[in-house]
Amino acid sequence: MAGPSLAFLVADVFHLQRGNAAIEDLRAVNGKRIAIFPINDLPRTPPFTDQSDLDRELPGDGVVDRGNVLAHWKAMGYGEPRSLELFNGGLWKHDPKKVCPTGLERMQALSA
Repeated sequence: MAGPSLAFLVADVFHLQRGNAAIEDLRAVNGKRIAIFPINDLPRTPPFTDQSDLDRELPGDGVVDRGNVLAHWKAMGYGEPRSLELFNGGLWKHDPKKVCPTGLERMQALSA
């Protein structure tokens, strides 16, 4: 195929960790080729390879080094869009009028 690629990447920390990769592996990616970066956090246990979508936590409640993620976003030239992913069933039991503002605050903190 001639010309620029039309392919984009959806990248997130959960899948990098679950796939035994690291945020540093994104250095090879041009940030302009990332379509969206879903945001969440990962608990310390169970091991990353045993986690599922339902284990994901609010940003800041897990073990992800957000400073490292932000540094790599900047180095890759990535900025927006970002999405908050709240697959954790425990969070679904709470009032969304309380969970969503907390999620928004934590997402905004990533942009500060």
